[in-house]
Formats: sequence, structure tokens, C-alpha cells
Amino acid sequence: MNALLLTPPEVAAELMRVNYLGTFHCLQAAGKAMVRARRGRILNVTTVAVPLALEGEAAYVASKAAVEALTRVAARELGPHGVLVAAVGLGPVDTRLTRGVGAEPLARLNARIGRPAGTTVAEAADFLFRQAVDPGLVGGSIHYLAALT
Repeated sequence: MNALLLTPPEVAAELMRVNYLGTFHCLQAAGKAMVRARRGRILNVTTVAVPLALEGEAAYVASKAAVEALTRVAARELGPHGVLVAAVGLGPVDTRLTRGVGAEPLARLNARIGRPAGTTVAEAADFLFRQAVDPGLVGGSIHYLAALT
């Protein structure tokens, strides 16, 4: 948990550096090559924590919201050059990192997004692949592996 009032500035800066700036730099590099080729498809990665405004995760949510905004802008800028940019958002994926969060908070979040059994790495990979090859994918769109209300 990185509650807003308790998050050290260094943690917030690192989250922005990794999540937003990492995406920004990769998008620039891939985008340049794809614009030259006049075609391409870029899927950025976000999280269900953004539409949920997940309490206790202010810095993380802000960094991923920046990725979503970047996705929308990049879609408008690169779309006319044949490059489709969209984003996919996952909930907690069963990894060593998420297992350290604790069963109860994960169960509450998974129930909240309509995935009471959670999400395996295989399910997350399948979702990402299906989105990547979907001929109906729209530039600037954000797709979540979740039932959000």
C-alpha cells in the first residue's frame, strides 16, 4: 500500500519513471520505426486500478493514468501514419509479487473486478494476445480484463 499521505516522494518518482517514462521511451522508439514503415500496432499496459481509483495506491494509479493519457494522445498522433496505439489493463496477476500482498486484499480486489478466482499468467497472456490481434481494436481505446461497473 502506498497511501497518498504516506508515500515517500522517491517512491512516487520511481513509479512515474518506470511506468510512465518507460512507456514513453518505448513508445517513441517503436513509434518512429512504425511511422517509417507506415504501419504497426502498439499495446501499452495499464491496470484496473485506474478506473477503480484504487485507494491506497495513489502514486501507482497516477503513473498508470499517465500511461492511459499517453496512449490516447499517441493514438491521435500516430494513427494518421498507420500506427494503432491502444492499452490493456489487468488486475492482479498471480505472481510472486502479488502473493506478497496477502490473500484477503487480493480476494477483495478480484471480487470487485468480477474475477473471484483471480488471474493466472496464462490468462493474462491470452488476453493480451487476443487484444493484439483483434481486427476491431480501435486506436486510443483501453481494454480491461475485468468486469467494471
